[in-house]
Amino acid sequence: MNTPRGSRALLLIYAATVFVSAFLLFQVQPLISRVILPWFGGSPAVWTTCMLFFQSVLFLGYAYAHATHGKLTPRWQAVAHLLLLLAALALARIEPSSSWKPHDGDAPMWRIMMLLAACVGLPYFVLATTGPLLQAWFSRSYPGRSPYRLYALSNLGSLIALLSYPFWFEPRFALSQQANLWFWGFAVFVVLCGLVASQLWRRDAAMAKSTPEASAQPELPTDEHPTRYGDWILWLALPAFGSFMLLATTNHVCQDVAVVPFLWVVPLSVYLLSFIVAFDHPRWYRPLTIALLTIASLYAVGAVYFNGFKTLDLSIMGRLGPVAGSIFGAIGWLIGRPHWLDGHGPQIAVSFPIALVLYFSSLFFVCLLCHGQLARMRPAPRHLTSYYLMIAGGGALGGLLVSIVAPLLFNSYLEWKIGIIVAYVLAMLVALFTWFTQRAERGIPVLGLVPLAPPVRRTSKARKVGNAFTWITMILVVLGLSDVMTFLGLGGVRPVAAARNFYGTVNVKEADRSKPQAHGFAMFNGSIVHGFQFSDPAKRTEPTAYYSRTSGIGRTLAHLQERKPNLKVGAVGLGVGTLATYAGPQSQYRFYEINPAVERFARDVRFFSYLSDRAEQTKIILSDARLSLEREPPQKYDVLVLDAFSGDAIPTHLLTREAFEIYRGHLAPKEKDGIEGTLAVHITNTFLDLRPVVLAGAEQLGLTAIVLDTPGDDAKMIFSARWMILTRDPGLVAALTPHATLDAKLRPIVWTDDHSDLFKLLVR
Repeated sequence: MNTPRGSRALLLIYAATVFVSAFLLFQVQPLISRVILPWFGGSPAVWTTCMLFFQSVLFLGYAYAHATHGKLTPRWQAVAHLLLLLAALALARIEPSSSWKPHDGDAPMWRIMMLLAACVGLPYFVLATTGPLLQAWFSRSYPGRSPYRLYALSNLGSLIALLSYPFWFEPRFALSQQANLWFWGFAVFVVLCGLVASQLWRRDAAMAKSTPEASAQPELPTDEHPTRYGDWILWLALPAFGSFMLLATTNHVCQDVAVVPFLWVVPLSVYLLSFIVAFDHPRWYRPLTIALLTIASLYAVGAVYFNGFKTLDLSIMGRLGPVAGSIFGAIGWLIGRPHWLDGHGPQIAVSFPIALVLYFSSLFFVCLLCHGQLARMRPAPRHLTSYYLMIAGGGALGGLLVSIVAPLLFNSYLEWKIGIIVAYVLAMLVALFTWFTQRAERGIPVLGLVPLAPPVRRTSKARKVGNAFTWITMILVVLGLSDVMTFLGLGGVRPVAAARNFYGTVNVKEADRSKPQAHGFAMFNGSIVHGFQFSDPAKRTEPTAYYSRTSGIGRTLAHLQERKPNLKVGAVGLGVGTLATYAGPQSQYRFYEINPAVERFARDVRFFSYLSDRAEQTKIILSDARLSLEREPPQKYDVLVLDAFSGDAIPTHLLTREAFEIYRGHLAPKEKDGIEGTLAVHITNTFLDLRPVVLAGAEQLGLTAIVLDTPGDDAKMIFSARWMILTRDPGLVAALTPHATLDAKLRPIVWTDDHSDLFKLLVR
């Protein structure tokens, strides 16, 4: 009998099953990550750990599809998968219980992995098997039809899931409601996939009754790329590098802005979009064009990073020559306001959204370059499950390199810089290889840099012009590589001490060794200074950085210390311990610090002595502040300082409505002398104006909010700072009001554990 073609309804069921499975697969990633983010300190590593888990389970799902397709008959494949579907449905209630919250001393990465395995492991595994398994079943049921369109449909479902989460599901539904919706979506998937499996079982049973020749699967004619050993290596390496750049870029952006679903799902969406474009049709991927766009985008990202993420230096454009320099210069003038900086050349002030567009555009072109080359190498359908298995293995390998290997090898987020360099070289190789291949195929020089340039007559002049363009192109990309390496600061000044762990990177740098009056040490968390201390004994006891005596926290602590000698202060965030400078002999200062590397460096008297100078008045609680405050009895703090928002990755879970309720329970009640518990919130930030969120917290607690902005002083190593003081103490209000800068037009914005919207807070 002829191989059955099936009905149109079955085609629609195949498409719906693949789409729904992909949607659920990528909807659960930000959902479950959002649930556990506050439990593990709001670190960017929470997302990369989750991604490592999801990529690993995806690989196992593809391995299952490959093994069952190769070892079992279609009928037994259907039976096995139906049983697996029913087991997964029984465990599809994915919201984790609070018993999974970490305790002191827990290894965060492995606890997250165990939590995810227990809560979403089997349902996610079943969803992960769907893509390759159903495409293999589709190839059997519909020989002659390409199954790769289903792969593009799968990526489209994934993309819609990711984009809908921060813009639709997260703002409208609580996390528990999202988990319930996901469960019912999974139930729909089980029904759809069960229909496909049962149809496969019936067809195979019918074919078994026919002749052996009829039941055998035909060898499918194909014009796709033949399989070689080198192809298997590239099937693994190309997706591995794409996954590597995805996670490295996400880490890099989150450490300087905030760890929120939007900054997770956008790069992941860009990554998936590159798969869709590459696998939908060969016409979308033009190697030379994409390679050149990749080189240009990486160059632009390097130029922005060189001047602190928000400035594009146009003075370097002269290196590109008059034509390319003019083009880049014109683009720079369009995306920002130019000004002159230190006489070095024109600078373009790039807005935060534009900076993100540049970063994510470069990620898109890098991934499209990798996945486009991967799509050009796709094999015949008989190798389909092997092909997808290698792609999934590459994704897991990239996650492993960023999440586990890189922290062991590097004390900083060096993997992103290395990835930029490797991507630039890869794009350069693809561009040059394609260029020469096109010339060889046409037998003539190709004029210009566009791969579709019309052929010209073979004249000696044309050859000379074509050769000239080739050499110019090679010189420009080599010069560009040199510039990009300079932009990324490779080979710059090394810190005197550095550490990297789950919670980020910390390093100590020495300043002005040749100038005794200015000599000192600064602690950096990522690229942000978290404290500085002079070495000069005359200056060593002075508070610096964001904690000067004229800052909001400086005025608050000095005022209250005069009124109450035995002041009790709690501080979320240690830095180098500068706040201890304000501690009187009878005061108590308790610091909550989640990162053990920060405590180690702050206690190292070779660099900092704020803590050792006040050893009897200070105590450090090494734990996540919110979890500790949840578990502790009321501490009755006269001042509770929230100092975790100074320009790098904002732990949003410390500014939610639920968090302010926890703080309420630890503030001291009103005393006879009029002192009442006060909240001091440090909100200095490059990208976000956090005043509306803190104002909402003040209204929630019934406190008066006072904003104090203070300028910097480079000579004294004092930074410009913004503090918000939340209090009911009339004496403190009277002392601070003359220095306040609160905007009367400011309106509160409430954050909750379920939702936090950064876009309303962007600095314009």
